[in-house]
Amino acid sequence: MSDTATLRPGLLVRARTTVKGNVKYKTLELEQDHITAEGEGRARWETERTTKDPEEQKRASKVRSAARSKIQSACVKAGDFGLMCPTEREDKLREAVRQARALAEEFNATATWTYVGVTVLIGRVSSDDVEAVRAINEQVRDLVETMSDGVKNLDPQAIRKAANEARTLGKMLEPNASERVAKAIEVARKAARSIVKAGEGAAVEVDNVAIARLEEARTSFLDIEAAAPVGEAEGEGRGVDLGDEDTIERALGKIEQAFGPEAVLWAKKED
Repeated sequence: MSDTATLRPGLLVRARTTVKGNVKYKTLELEQDHITAEGEGRARWETERTTKDPEEQKRASKVRSAARSKIQSACVKAGDFGLMCPTEREDKLREAVRQARALAEEFNATATWTYVGVTVLIGRVSSDDVEAVRAINEQVRDLVETMSDGVKNLDPQAIRKAANEARTLGKMLEPNASERVAKAIEVARKAARSIVKAGEGAAVEVDNVAIARLEEARTSFLDIEAAAPVGEAEGEGRGVDLGDEDTIERALGKIEQAFGPEAVLWAKKED
């Protein structure tokens, strides 16, 4: 693992919002799955959707979106593994969850056919959580690599999209790590502006300096694997001349004190 901490202590948030009821689906098979004369697989079906109360369904969808938005407003989108929230914003998160559930309960109290559900799971993540740090580092590397690819492909939209995601993720990083990400974003956005300024169809040179700086930023978030365990040393140790019998007995006593009786038996056997 990198020798510099990258992750701020925080909360891992899993939020799930659902809309149930009101809508029914009916599927009619028109053509069974079969192999055609050309050797292709083919099947056809028709789906019928029936909504008891379309207006109530629309309201339910709006409530669900509003509830999820409240929770997300207190969090940071942490890529593929959900939402995260800095520890200092925990009170804001708890209040957002309360408000989101209140929206759903208010709707459910008057709805006839539809139910809006809000489920939130919150877990704590420490800055020395190996798996969490590794996941964050991987996410940062992927975003920086996407920015670099955007520069190579002269694609300002891809650069800006990855830069925006990286800026959001940077809120969950320690100051030093966050600064490294901010510098990478600055480099990428400058390259994007240059590409746009050159205009479409113009001969635009790939900014190799920007690519090199982005690669440097990406590698700063690489995980350093633990060193492999050292195997047993091979070869015989150099023999020691213990001298007279009195010296031998004293030496055996020290061996027993340091390594136990079995070591003495082994030493006498070797002798």
